[in-house]
Amino acid sequence: MKILLTGVTGYIAQRLLPVLLDQGHEVVCCVRDKDRFNAKKYAGQRLTVIEVDFLNEASLGVIPEDIEVAYYLIHSMATQGGDFGAYYTSLSSKRIIRTLERVIAWRGKPIYPNR
Repeated sequence: MKILLTGVTGYIAQRLLPVLLDQGHEVVCCVRDKDRFNAKKYAGQRLTVIEVDFLNEASLGVIPEDIEVAYYLIHSMATQGGDFGAYYTSLSSKRIIRTLERVIAWRGKPIYPNR
């Protein structure tokens, strides 16, 4: 399965990523800065790292269209400006979910199959 993993530098994703790879999945990791993620640690595995800023719609074009599953694990306790409250308010979960819905090609499968 081809999986999109956001928030890959975070605590949960750092524990989820090896499990997904061990299960044989192909994982596309979204990071804001490739230099902050040690991809060498996973050399030889089915892993791709792409730079994406979910607050900048122009950067979303690098997300592959054949993603089957997406884990949304984006969270930040600090920003460059230091105002986490303002950052979190601007990072609307609904906006990001709508973005993922537009970006991921579901190939005729319903996005919400149980609704």
